[in-house]
Amino acid sequence: MEKYSFPQKVVLSICLLGIFIVTILKAIRLPNGFAKIHWLTSYDYGFVKRGLMGSIAKPLILMNGKSGAEQIINVIGIVLFVLLCAVLLWLSMRIVVNSSFNRSSIILVLIFIASPYVVMSAHLVGYYDGLVIMISFAACLAVLKNHNIYAAMILLIGVFVHETIMLIGFPVTIFLALYKYIQENDMLNKKKLISDFIMKSIVLIVVPVIAFIVLVVVQESSSVSSQHSSLTAYLKSFNFPDVSVQKIEAAFFTSFSDFVKNESRYFPGRVFYLRYLLIIGVPLALMLNYAWENIKGSMHSALLFVLILISSLVPLLMHLIAYDMARIWTYPLISLFMIIWGITEIGPNNKDNLIFENSSLIAVIACLMIEYFMRIDLMDYKVENITNIFRLSFYGPATIIVFMILCRKMFPRKAKTEIQMIPYIENKV
Repeated sequence: MEKYSFPQKVVLSICLLGIFIVTILKAIRLPNGFAKIHWLTSYDYGFVKRGLMGSIAKPLILMNGKSGAEQIINVIGIVLFVLLCAVLLWLSMRIVVNSSFNRSSIILVLIFIASPYVVMSAHLVGYYDGLVIMISFAACLAVLKNHNIYAAMILLIGVFVHETIMLIGFPVTIFLALYKYIQENDMLNKKKLISDFIMKSIVLIVVPVIAFIVLVVVQESSSVSSQHSSLTAYLKSFNFPDVSVQKIEAAFFTSFSDFVKNESRYFPGRVFYLRYLLIIGVPLALMLNYAWENIKGSMHSALLFVLILISSLVPLLMHLIAYDMARIWTYPLISLFMIIWGITEIGPNNKDNLIFENSSLIAVIACLMIEYFMRIDLMDYKVENITNIFRLSFYGPATIIVFMILCRKMFPRKAKTEIQMIPYIENKV
């Protein structure tokens, strides 16, 4: 356990929070038109995917008529983004506390809060992405509290908020449920372990899957109809400048099979895109190393690590159906971060787990340089907001202060050895 003084903890917290805020400032913006039409899409014109939140929020959004809808959606987007930031900071705090302020946990949090995921989240204010993460977090929390049925219901709701939860929150929730089950049951037989877990967690597994299948079937069987035309005309009536009929139809009416047919041919190029293998791959590799070091003493640790890897990378399957490459590439970071949080909550935690030490610090510094200065592609052909000079002038001092505090613990001063004085005894003959 690291012994940090209260002033040191305060300084560390301020520096990390400052780095988090500057990372947000790289790409923060108000909801764009595409995000706004999601909040205006409801079940008034028949069942449509992603229509749940619009149906719930419509009375609030239209309380002042169409003219006031845009301002209210902006407020909703900002409030949800603030809540997302609170969840991310809470997860960070819990990882550090659960690890007894281990310096490796602090470095892990530093890597995450400066990551492209935070940049992209700030850029997607008003989108359902942040809401999907918060719903996923709620499901994971329910699992950790032994409320699997509640978790299943939360994921069920999430499917009708945005279907991507099946590739983000669902795998993470199932993994944490399995990890918890393994920690509570000493079973050497893997087949029996898995079968027993499936039987115990059948509701958690089956309910979201059935909801997703229903959504896919309805979407596949849905054809262009007067209801679709009515919804499209209604959304266009708000005159958001960056919303076209094609975008509306792609978002709500295109079937999953059509998406796969149109986008799957680009999958290899998107998954093996060298730039994102560097920008996302480096922090992801360091986070995977941290996860491995925390589970390697557990039963079935090799199996668990393979499942962590799969659960983290499953979101990349979205490249089969969507072309938002940078956006999709950031999802593994948040999936893995939630997994690490869950692992530290369940335990057992390696309190003396010194992962990022000595030579590995070179990899950490290289990772931070990549995160601080390499840019990701934003939506709508936008570019990141702040210059390299600004990044250097803030990231530099804040990072140096963090490492100065951590390095005092990594390389403590050697205690001065006391020279024992041996009294001289005169030899008298």
